[in-house]
Amino acid sequence: MSTEACYILGLNLNHGSTAALLKDGEVLGAVSEERFCREKNRGGIPVLAIQYLLELAGIGPEDLQVVTIGGQWPTALMVADHVSRDFNPSGAIIGLVGQVLNKLPGLEPFYEGAHKSLYQGMLFPGLKRDLNKRLGEAVGNHNLAYYDHHDCHAAAALYGFTPDALTGRHLIFTHDSAGDGTCSSVSLAEAGRFKSVGERTPNAHSPSWIYSVLTDFMGMKILEHEYKLMGLAPYADQKGVDRVYPKFRELFSVNQDLSFGSKLHCHAYGHWMRSALDRQRFDWIAGAAQRLMEDLLIQWVNLGVEQNQCDSVVCGGGVFMNVKANMHLGQQSGVKQLIVCPTAGDESTAIGAAYLGYRDYCDAAGKDFVPQPVTKLYLGPEYDDAAIEAAIQAYSFKRPVTVEKPEDIEARVAQLLADGKVVARFAGRAEWGARALGNRSILAHPGDPKVVKLLNEQIKSRDFWMPFAGSMLAEDADRYLVNPKGIRAQFMELAFETRPEAAEKMPAALHPYDSTIRPQVVQADVNPSYHRLISLFKEQTGIGAVLNTSFNLHGEPIVNFPADALHTLDDSGLKYLAIGGFLVKQE
Repeated sequence: MSTEACYILGLNLNHGSTAALLKDGEVLGAVSEERFCREKNRGGIPVLAIQYLLELAGIGPEDLQVVTIGGQWPTALMVADHVSRDFNPSGAIIGLVGQVLNKLPGLEPFYEGAHKSLYQGMLFPGLKRDLNKRLGEAVGNHNLAYYDHHDCHAAAALYGFTPDALTGRHLIFTHDSAGDGTCSSVSLAEAGRFKSVGERTPNAHSPSWIYSVLTDFMGMKILEHEYKLMGLAPYADQKGVDRVYPKFRELFSVNQDLSFGSKLHCHAYGHWMRSALDRQRFDWIAGAAQRLMEDLLIQWVNLGVEQNQCDSVVCGGGVFMNVKANMHLGQQSGVKQLIVCPTAGDESTAIGAAYLGYRDYCDAAGKDFVPQPVTKLYLGPEYDDAAIEAAIQAYSFKRPVTVEKPEDIEARVAQLLADGKVVARFAGRAEWGARALGNRSILAHPGDPKVVKLLNEQIKSRDFWMPFAGSMLAEDADRYLVNPKGIRAQFMELAFETRPEAAEKMPAALHPYDSTIRPQVVQADVNPSYHRLISLFKEQTGIGAVLNTSFNLHGEPIVNFPADALHTLDDSGLKYLAIGGFLVKQE
């Protein structure tokens, strides 16, 4: 099959492996491999996601102009056949290396150079050949284009989610634990192109890596449960936080060249914690770590804004999944516009790589580079009622169920929510990324605080301190949110302080200790059926919002196939599932 359209496939091969497909600069679809294989945070080549995207577009591998990779030399190590995805060097060895480098700092440049040479000079060429071979099996024999990790984060945030990306002037900040040897970048975008305006921070001095190592230190899963520290932080007594915070803060600095500095090599973070944080309360530690990230990001962004005289700030990279830190960035007087990539982790590098590949394709072909922004995140699979009905008939339930097909499924769900029932919703195309935005969500009445315990203990099996989110009508957002700058809030990309009416009408959707909310502002033209459901709920309750949490069991990816939704209903305390046009009730 041949076509005149330009198709670009973008891939992230790190943890949370993802594929994204562009057609003439427009994102047709994006989905992570975990949704198909049902393995949380799966890394490697997203074969099943690639297959879905090709089928979605009705094309074959031969129709792809280029296959782009988000990341350069370290990436292939994650996916080689002879290296397990679960491979992790011994913590003891890492700690020993860090201690040596801290005591003999003159060895650090030699170590970093040797470390990089090991990948680039010895391991990477062989791994890259292996990767090319395996990708060839999935998408044909294409020339692969590898793009810098942080450039991919920047491109995803700028081209995907900044409305005036091609005409405005924007300052782009990227930050995560590590990527292509560095953990941060600052770029200035003008007329749709961006260039570096600051020094990048080597991985060895990554401030965000201490947040990840701390996640492991606190008994949670690294590179996955960092958000739990953020949720725990507001519970901490401020006197306790004040006691622990100086221990963190003295380690890091923000340099005038817009890089970060640290007194410790990152390999020594764990060793430092075992002594510095001994006998400190877990909530004090979480509160201090969260304050550290907020303070460093605020100082970094304010310095960049001042140096470049640019008040439009665009953010990408996993650190900006921290919605509380994003909230504080939006409150800075020098920041007039804040754009945060909605799901800013490494999954976004697939979209960023695809945009960069399209940019280079256009330049080579002498065409105008006109990337289309992503206006909605419903970029995954959908299933019609015939497929859903077949899945229901094929599923063997452990307990009796009743299945009905209401004349108006949204009205039926709205009534159940108004009556205090918890309802899972499986409708339309699945959301891309980490946030459930109504199509793969569990919904509840936001005004009933008792529903929090029900959701935590009987349905989600999640940590008691974690807050839920809220989906609210766009026309009611000003009633509930403190948002004087009109910062975009449709993708749950940052938290907001709330007005008194929110505490009164929707306490179950707020953080119980600081009354902030991570909102999804629902627009009628973006998700008409979900907007109508909330509107019908409002007609009965006077509340223009519902509680929203992701439709999955704790530790599992968000549901993808109809059978996943039925399994989650069957293996939890859920009673109601609205799936397509059907309502399944667990007896």
